[in-house]
Amino acid sequence: SVGKPSSASSDGASTHVEASSAQAFSITRSPFARCPPSVFAAMQLRYYLNENGKRVYTLESTVTEDKAEEKPTFSAHPARFSPDDKYSEQRIKTKKRFHCLRTQEKATEL
Repeated sequence: SVGKPSSASSDGASTHVEASSAQAFSITRSPFARCPPSVFAAMQLRYYLNENGKRVYTLESTVTEDKAEEKPTFSAHPARFSPDDKYSEQRIKTKKRFHCLRTQEKATEL
């Protein structure tokens, strides 16, 4: 019935039946689009350091170790990278000023 003429209207002209907006909307959207954004924010991979200094991966934003206070977890995803880096010149100048560039460090003995 979508796109086909329907029965004549009261004024005698035939009209087309349009797909309902809900049908068209669900066809074009992915199944994940119906989930609230908080579901995806909670599913970010995160980590915390255990007593041995090893990373422990989790989906939680805070962890409780040994029934002590809650500790925040850290994002396990790297920062976004852009090849069009607008501030690289300033970053390099600052590192040169404070002697933090790798080229300014002494080479390690092998």
